Amino acid sequence: MDAANQSLQALGPAVVQVWTRDPRAKARTRSGTGLAIGSSEILTCAHVVHQRQDIALGPEQIPCDVIRIELATDLAILRVKEGNHPYPQVELTPDEPHIQLGAPVAVMGWPALERLQYESPITVFGQVALLDATVTVNDRGVRVFVMDLPGLGGMSGGPVIDMATNAIIGLHAGTVRARAEANGPPELRRLEVYERALGYAIPRRSLEAILAEAS
Repeated sequence: MDAANQSLQALGPAVVQVWTRDPRAKARTRSGTGLAIGSSEILTCAHVVHQRQDIALGPEQIPCDVIRIELATDLAILRVKEGNHPYPQVELTPDEPHIQLGAPVAVMGWPALERLQYESPITVFGQVALLDATVTVNDRGVRVFVMDLPGLGGMSGGPVIDMATNAIIGLHAGTVRARAEANGPPELRRLEVYERALGYAIPRRSLEAILAEAS
């Protein structure tokens, strides 16, 4: 097993399911993914927990509170209500990794739990396609970088890893889809209609900023 795969396997236990309840619903549903960044704290996306109730972690449904939320960067920090969570914590080094165009990346998260049963986070692979963009989340413009990889519902809040350096360079925040059709006669266009998915992520500098403000 190469170093990159070993790094992903080591990170996996720190990538956590986040469950929430819509105020209009009776039961919790899987809402997204989080990253254990302290003995009782989890970092995730703000839109995963914004205006939601009964937030909990993992299949154990460990109750937690939102202790900080920043809609401007689409980030939130959760803390378990009692004691510590059981997940190994990730320490983000103070030096921000340099993101390069075309860099191979991996995203880890917990999508499709309503249909699939599995015990470790799913990993998808792609590359950095755009270094700086703005996307509207919660009616606010959020700065992100863009990746050419399939985004899946439930992966918001999962770490983005630079496969060349094994560094966490951001937090997956969502997906945009572009529909395209081939030029030519109608029968060809019907055959070649396709959708292309682009994932986007909150950069490491935003992660470090909210952690510094919460400390």
